[in-house]
Amino acid sequence: GSCSVVGRLLGGCFESINDMAGTPYDFVKEFNERYKEDGIIWFFDIFSMNSCDVYRALLKMKYMGYFKYTKAILVGRVLFKNVSDLIGYEDAFKKALPDINVVFQVDIGHTYPHMYVVNGAMARVEIKDGHGTINYEIKE
Repeated sequence: GSCSVVGRLLGGCFESINDMAGTPYDFVKEFNERYKEDGIIWFFDIFSMNSCDVYRALLKMKYMGYFKYTKAILVGRVLFKNVSDLIGYEDAFKKALPDINVVFQVDIGHTYPHMYVVNGAMARVEIKDGHGTINYEIKE
């Protein structure tokens, strides 16, 4: 996939975010509302969750309003081989979030090489033909 987008970064380990969703430690709704003018660029690192579970988790997060102001989603490489042939990871995202641009195989997460991503930072993400950059920006 490709994308050219500016927004506020939010994300991390997909399993951890899913585990925290709906608990007293879930501040995604507040974060989204505070930075809705900037828009959100989610980034996810799937450690070992199979694609069927990812699909269900994405639907749950969608109905909780996680993706209300989302401009794009970046997904790193999954560390473990998928155990399900029913649906792949890319199909899980496309089926659950058909209106959001999702870029896969990004150099983030548990697999090398991996870039660090700064939660809450404003960034310009440019990805084309399998190459890209994340440039952090200072919002005036």
